[in-house]
Amino acid sequence: MNLAANKSLLTDQLRSIVGSENVTDNETLMEAYTEAGTHMGREHEQKEATKKPSCIVRVGSTEEIQQIVRLANKYKAPLIPIGTMTSVYRETTPLEGGIVLDFSRMKNIEIDEELMTVTFDPGVTRADAYHKMTPRGYWPSYQASPASVSILGTVSQAGMHLPLDKQMGGGPHNVSFYTDLTIGLEVVLPTGELLVTGSAALPGVKPHKARAYGPNLAQIFLAAQGTLGIITKQTLPL
Repeated sequence: MNLAANKSLLTDQLRSIVGSENVTDNETLMEAYTEAGTHMGREHEQKEATKKPSCIVRVGSTEEIQQIVRLANKYKAPLIPIGTMTSVYRETTPLEGGIVLDFSRMKNIEIDEELMTVTFDPGVTRADAYHKMTPRGYWPSYQASPASVSILGTVSQAGMHLPLDKQMGGGPHNVSFYTDLTIGLEVVLPTGELLVTGSAALPGVKPHKARAYGPNLAQIFLAAQGTLGIITKQTLPL
Protein backbone atom coordinates (compact mmCIF):
# COMPACT_ATOMS: atom_id res chain seq x y z
CA MET A 1 0.00 0.00 0.00
CA ASN A 2 1.06 3.58 -0.66
CA LEU A 3 1.58 5.58 2.54
CA ALA A 4 0.63 9.00 1.15
CA ALA A 5 -2.55 7.74 -0.49
CA ASN A 6 -3.65 5.76 2.56
CA LYS A 7 -2.56 8.03 5.43
CA SER A 8 -6.07 8.42 6.82
CA LEU A 9 -6.65 4.66 6.79
CA LEU A 10 -3.27 4.05 8.45
CA THR A 11 -4.01 6.60 11.18
CA ASP A 12 -7.39 5.00 11.91
CA GLN A 13 -5.78 1.59 12.29
CA LEU A 14 -3.08 2.99 14.57
CA ARG A 15 -5.80 4.50 16.77
CA SER A 16 -7.44 1.08 17.01
CA ILE A 17 -4.16 -0.31 18.39
CA VAL A 18 -3.14 2.33 20.95
CA GLY A 19 -6.30 4.42 21.44
CA SER A 20 -7.32 7.67 19.77
CA GLU A 21 -5.73 9.79 22.50
CA ASN A 22 -2.30 8.32 21.70
CA VAL A 23 -2.18 9.11 17.98
CA THR A 24 -1.86 12.57 16.49
CA ASP A 25 -1.15 14.17 13.14
CA ASN A 26 -1.54 17.69 14.51
CA GLU A 27 0.83 19.93 12.53
CA THR A 28 2.06 21.90 15.56
CA LEU A 29 2.80 18.81 17.62
CA MET A 30 4.55 17.07 14.74
CA GLU A 31 6.75 20.14 14.27
CA ALA A 32 8.00 19.67 17.82
CA TYR A 33 9.11 16.13 16.99
CA THR A 34 11.39 17.35 14.19
CA GLU A 35 13.64 19.20 16.63
CA ALA A 36 16.65 17.68 18.35
CA GLY A 37 17.81 18.76 21.81
CA THR A 38 20.54 20.98 20.39
CA HIS A 39 21.62 22.04 16.92
CA MET A 40 25.26 21.36 16.15
CA GLY A 41 27.35 22.39 13.16
CA ARG A 42 25.90 21.65 9.76
CA GLU A 43 22.59 20.52 11.26
CA HIS A 44 21.47 24.15 10.85
CA GLU A 45 21.76 23.65 7.11
CA GLN A 46 19.78 20.40 7.25
CA LYS A 47 16.82 21.96 9.02
CA GLU A 48 15.26 23.31 5.83
CA ALA A 49 15.14 19.83 4.29
CA THR A 50 13.46 18.30 7.34
CA LYS A 51 10.02 16.83 6.84
CA LYS A 52 7.36 16.17 9.43
CA PRO A 53 6.29 12.62 10.26
CA SER A 54 2.96 11.33 9.00
CA CYS A 55 1.85 10.88 12.62
CA ILE A 56 3.02 10.46 16.20
CA VAL A 57 2.10 7.31 18.14
CA ARG A 58 2.53 7.06 21.91
CA VAL A 59 2.97 3.33 22.39
CA GLY A 60 2.18 1.62 25.68
CA SER A 61 3.45 -1.94 25.37
CA THR A 62 5.66 -4.33 23.45
CA GLU A 63 2.57 -5.94 21.94
CA GLU A 64 1.39 -2.59 20.56
CA ILE A 65 4.81 -2.02 19.00
CA GLN A 66 4.67 -5.45 17.34
CA GLN A 67 1.28 -4.65 15.82
CA ILE A 68 2.49 -1.27 14.59
CA VAL A 69 5.61 -2.76 12.99
CA ARG A 70 3.44 -5.22 11.05
CA LEU A 71 1.12 -2.37 10.02
CA ALA A 72 4.07 -0.25 8.90
CA ASN A 73 5.25 -3.10 6.69
CA LYS A 74 1.81 -3.28 5.11
CA TYR A 75 1.80 0.44 4.30
CA LYS A 76 5.53 0.67 3.50
CA ALA A 77 5.77 3.34 6.20
CA PRO A 78 9.11 4.27 7.80
CA LEU A 79 9.25 3.78 11.58
CA ILE A 80 11.24 6.21 13.72
CA PRO A 81 11.72 5.22 17.40
CA ILE A 82 12.27 8.27 19.59
CA GLY A 83 13.28 8.43 23.24
CA THR A 84 13.06 11.73 25.08
CA MET A 85 14.10 14.10 22.27
CA THR A 86 17.34 15.07 24.01
CA SER A 87 19.62 13.95 21.20
CA VAL A 88 21.99 16.49 19.66
CA TYR A 89 22.49 14.60 16.39
CA ARG A 90 18.99 14.75 14.84
CA GLU A 91 19.11 11.04 14.02
CA THR A 92 15.41 10.74 14.91
CA THR A 93 14.35 13.60 12.66
CA PRO A 94 11.97 12.35 9.93
CA LEU A 95 13.10 12.95 6.36
CA GLU A 96 10.42 11.01 4.50
CA GLY A 97 7.34 11.16 6.71
CA GLY A 98 6.51 7.91 8.47
CA ILE A 99 5.43 6.93 11.98
CA VAL A 100 7.27 8.29 15.01
CA LEU A 101 7.07 5.94 17.99
CA ASP A 102 7.05 7.89 21.26
CA PHE A 103 7.92 5.68 24.27
CA SER A 104 6.93 8.18 26.98
CA ARG A 105 4.12 5.88 28.22
CA MET A 106 6.49 2.94 28.73
CA LYS A 107 8.16 3.66 32.06
CA ASN A 108 8.20 0.36 33.92
CA ILE A 109 11.23 -0.44 36.10
CA GLU A 110 11.64 -3.97 37.49
CA ILE A 111 14.17 -4.46 40.28
CA ASP A 112 15.18 -8.05 41.12
CA GLU A 113 17.23 -7.98 44.32
CA GLU A 114 17.66 -11.76 44.34
CA LEU A 115 19.45 -11.75 40.98
CA MET A 116 20.71 -8.15 41.43
CA THR A 117 19.30 -6.92 38.11
CA VAL A 118 17.15 -4.04 36.95
CA THR A 119 15.04 -4.03 33.78
CA PHE A 120 13.99 -0.79 32.08
CA ASP A 121 11.28 0.07 29.58
CA PRO A 122 12.34 2.38 26.72
CA GLY A 123 10.60 5.44 28.18
CA VAL A 124 12.53 5.38 31.48
CA THR A 125 14.67 8.47 32.03
CA ARG A 126 17.53 8.83 34.47
CA ALA A 127 15.23 10.87 36.70
CA ASP A 128 12.69 8.01 36.69
CA ALA A 129 15.43 5.54 37.59
CA TYR A 130 16.69 7.80 40.39
CA HIS A 131 13.26 8.13 42.01
CA LYS A 132 12.55 4.39 41.82
CA MET A 133 16.00 3.05 42.75
CA THR A 134 17.45 5.36 45.40
CA PRO A 135 14.80 4.62 48.09
CA ARG A 136 15.93 0.99 47.84
CA GLY A 137 19.60 1.87 48.16
CA TYR A 138 20.63 1.78 44.51
CA TRP A 139 22.06 4.58 42.46
CA PRO A 140 21.64 4.98 38.71
CA SER A 141 24.70 6.23 36.94
CA TYR A 142 25.94 8.14 34.99
CA GLN A 143 25.14 11.00 37.38
CA ALA A 144 26.67 13.79 35.28
CA SER A 145 24.24 13.34 32.39
CA PRO A 146 20.89 15.18 32.17
CA ALA A 147 17.99 13.72 34.14
CA SER A 148 15.80 13.83 31.03
CA VAL A 149 17.99 11.41 29.03
CA SER A 150 16.49 7.93 28.54
CA ILE A 151 18.39 4.83 29.66
CA LEU A 152 17.67 2.91 26.45
CA GLY A 153 18.43 6.01 24.42
CA THR A 154 21.90 5.87 25.92
CA VAL A 155 22.15 2.23 24.84
CA SER A 156 21.14 3.07 21.28
CA GLN A 157 24.12 5.44 21.12
CA ALA A 158 26.57 3.16 22.97
CA GLY A 159 26.44 5.72 25.76
CA MET A 160 28.66 5.79 28.80
CA HIS A 161 28.09 4.23 32.22
CA LEU A 162 30.41 5.88 34.72
CA PRO A 163 29.77 5.29 38.44
CA LEU A 164 30.28 8.31 40.66
CA ASP A 165 33.11 6.73 42.64
CA LYS A 166 35.11 6.32 39.43
CA GLN A 167 34.84 9.92 38.28
CA MET A 168 37.64 11.15 40.51
CA GLY A 169 41.11 10.12 39.45
CA GLY A 170 40.14 6.73 38.08
CA GLY A 171 41.34 7.35 34.57
CA PRO A 172 39.73 6.24 31.32
CA HIS A 173 40.37 2.56 32.00
CA ASN A 174 37.56 2.66 34.57
CA VAL A 175 34.93 3.82 32.09
CA SER A 176 32.47 1.17 30.99
CA PHE A 177 29.43 1.28 28.75
CA TYR A 178 25.79 0.29 29.10
CA THR A 179 26.27 -1.79 25.98
CA ASP A 180 28.99 -3.83 27.72
CA LEU A 181 26.96 -4.23 30.91
CA THR A 182 23.74 -5.38 29.23
CA ILE A 183 22.45 -8.72 30.49
CA GLY A 184 19.56 -9.07 28.10
CA LEU A 185 17.21 -7.32 25.70
CA GLU A 186 13.70 -7.63 24.41
CA VAL A 187 13.67 -6.52 20.76
CA VAL A 188 10.86 -6.16 18.23
CA LEU A 189 12.33 -7.21 14.88
CA PRO A 190 11.45 -5.56 11.53
CA THR A 191 8.99 -8.42 10.91
CA GLY A 192 7.12 -7.69 14.15
CA GLU A 193 8.48 -10.83 15.80
CA LEU A 194 9.82 -10.58 19.35
CA LEU A 195 13.42 -11.57 20.12
CA VAL A 196 14.54 -12.13 23.71
CA THR A 197 18.29 -12.34 24.29
CA GLY A 198 20.32 -13.83 27.10
CA SER A 199 19.13 -16.30 29.73
CA ALA A 200 15.54 -14.97 29.61
CA ALA A 201 15.22 -16.60 26.17
CA LEU A 202 15.07 -19.97 27.93
CA PRO A 203 11.66 -21.14 29.18
CA GLY A 204 10.96 -20.05 32.75
CA VAL A 205 14.36 -18.37 33.21
CA LYS A 206 14.81 -14.78 34.36
CA PRO A 207 17.38 -12.44 32.82
CA HIS A 208 20.68 -12.90 34.64
CA LYS A 209 23.21 -13.97 31.98
CA ALA A 210 24.03 -12.29 28.67
CA ARG A 211 24.63 -15.63 26.94
CA ALA A 212 22.37 -18.67 26.96
CA TYR A 213 23.91 -21.59 25.09
CA GLY A 214 24.75 -19.48 22.08
CA PRO A 215 26.03 -16.09 20.92
CA ASN A 216 25.27 -12.85 22.72
CA LEU A 217 22.66 -11.62 20.23
CA ALA A 218 22.07 -8.41 22.20
CA GLN A 219 25.32 -6.99 20.83
CA ILE A 220 23.82 -6.87 17.34
CA PHE A 221 21.24 -4.30 18.42
CA LEU A 222 23.19 -2.24 20.95
CA ALA A 223 24.36 1.10 19.52
CA ALA A 224 22.38 0.49 16.30
CA GLN A 225 20.08 3.50 16.95
CA GLY A 226 16.95 1.44 16.37
CA THR A 227 17.84 0.59 12.78
CA LEU A 228 17.98 -3.20 13.28
CA GLY A 229 15.15 -3.58 15.77
CA ILE A 230 13.21 -1.69 18.44
CA ILE A 231 14.50 -2.38 21.95
CA THR A 232 11.55 -2.59 24.33
CA LYS A 233 13.35 -3.81 27.47
CA GLN A 234 16.92 -3.81 28.73
CA THR A 235 18.29 -5.62 31.77
CA LEU A 236 21.37 -4.30 33.57
CA PRO A 237 23.15 -5.38 36.78
CA LEU A 238 22.34 -3.52 39.97
